[in-house]
Amino acid sequence: MPADGIPFNAPATRQRIESLLARLQLQPGNRVVDIGCGRGEMLHILAESCAINGVGIDPDESEINIARRLQPSRGSLTWHNAKVQDVTLEPGFDAAICIGAAHAFGHLPESLPRAFEQLRAMIRDRGRILIGLGYWMQPPSQPYLDATGLEAGELLTHEANIATAESAGLKCIHTEASSPAEWNEFESAFLRTAQQRAAKSPNDAIAIASLKHWQSWNAAFRQWGHHTMGFAFYLLEK
Repeated sequence: MPADGIPFNAPATRQRIESLLARLQLQPGNRVVDIGCGRGEMLHILAESCAINGVGIDPDESEINIARRLQPSRGSLTWHNAKVQDVTLEPGFDAAICIGAAHAFGHLPESLPRAFEQLRAMIRDRGRILIGLGYWMQPPSQPYLDATGLEAGELLTHEANIATAESAGLKCIHTEASSPAEWNEFESAFLRTAQQRAAKSPNDAIAIASLKHWQSWNAAFRQWGHHTMGFAFYLLEK
């Protein structure tokens, strides 16, 4: 369920995202691919600021439909409502983006090496990758796992994320982590959206079930998650 008012699938302010995108050091006409692009906000920012030629891929039709309504005044954007493995991409991109969507390459964390390898294959020499990944700040407690349905092996540590990228032949040149305030806003947005949808459709079983899920998830986040799960952005170079 997309959260209303959250343009990026990550706990991050727009200011942070714009700062990270600037680190890609793109020029007009550069080619950029965004795996799991969602509503296409990042490609739209790059098109307006750098006049890039962007390709966005996401299997969520409702999200892609929103992305397609974005009409940048500069550059060009192409959208694919599909899984990444079903899209034929010409290699040599100047940059690749994958924020909160590494699962597009398979079940995590087993597929993380493959994700880095495939992203590396998409870009040119000295091209850059901006990827956003969750990580464990400390081993998760069993009550937290029980409350959320998460698995202890679902995430790696921050350092293990970096080591996996480097094992795939990538150089990590910058990292930064989401702040507690960004996390709070991100988690609260999903709960607010569920509350609003349940209020509009009080007899909708799906809306009610979604509300119960996000109420439970948010309670677990407040009790355990905010000091257990982190989210970081990794800027990598080929």
